[in-house]
Amino acid sequence: MKRQRILGITLAAVMVFAMCLCLGGCSPTGSREVALESTVADSNLVKPGTLTVGVDSTDAPFGGTSNGVITGSDVGVAAAIANQLGLKLNVVDTSGKNARTLLNNKEIDIAMSMPTTQSADSGIALVGPYMQNAPALFGKNDTGVTTSTFDLTTLNGKKVGAYKSSIAANAAATYCGLDNVVPFSSLTDAFDALQSGKVDYVAADSVAGGYLSFSYGNVDCLALLQNPNGIYMGILQSNTALTNAVTGAVNDINQNGVLKVVVSKWVSQQCAQYVMPSTSVVATATQTTDTEGSDATASDQSAAAQSATGTEQGTTATSTAGTTTEAAGQTGGATQ
Repeated sequence: MKRQRILGITLAAVMVFAMCLCLGGCSPTGSREVALESTVADSNLVKPGTLTVGVDSTDAPFGGTSNGVITGSDVGVAAAIANQLGLKLNVVDTSGKNARTLLNNKEIDIAMSMPTTQSADSGIALVGPYMQNAPALFGKNDTGVTTSTFDLTTLNGKKVGAYKSSIAANAAATYCGLDNVVPFSSLTDAFDALQSGKVDYVAADSVAGGYLSFSYGNVDCLALLQNPNGIYMGILQSNTALTNAVTGAVNDINQNGVLKVVVSKWVSQQCAQYVMPSTSVVATATQTTDTEGSDATASDQSAAAQSATGTEQGTTATSTAGTTTEAAGQTGGATQ
């Protein structure tokens, strides 16, 4: 079954509009170069005038590749931060590498989607949350059920599809009963079963499910099944100037609406309300784990990555000190 994306305008047009929100001086129908002034000293950067950001290209929708270019929500957020700081953006693929080691070796300034466990004396400052993730319930919006009216207690006895052995599957079992959770080998299969009526709902991470829901015109995130975990970026704790600057930049793009514009390119607009940070952005000293990945359910993210390979909505932003240009394009539809 061929599935169409729900966006009616190109990503390029939206990202140009996003830049207008940040910078002013241009219209939604056109763009022009805008002078920027770097707010971070070169001594606090791996490369002068450039924010070097690590992104895992195998962790869709946070990171992926399209035509050899690293894309994803983490790239979009990093581009907005770099622009806010008046810096160029350089994206480094951290797939298969340890982000903490890259930070300590000063190969990157920031590691996106930094895994965390609470402990002291880590040497890494966590900035965020810039997004959040949680097991969530997805359903068809043509049934008359909406987010505002949905009650999780009505799940009792309903069939809920989920990626096998995922945290989202276990969370759903709390409400519908273990025997009513239907396991699938991919989230795409689970959403297809929802469309065909084989299951009543789908349980998935809010980010992974929100990303895949772009492929369906009638699927919404109805409720969270657990409290969300924040998604953070890591910076060397000793680099106080950069940590403070990035913390301020993330707060700025959250308050001026640019962060929501970026996030809404990677999860459906209706799902964005569950993915946007619900608390103030802060920097904290936190122990990072050696296993790469975010606090989100790894199995659900893996399933999304398998479905999304080569199909990400491309967001490649180049933010240059002195001038700013925006290059963004939709690089493919959903997996057919």
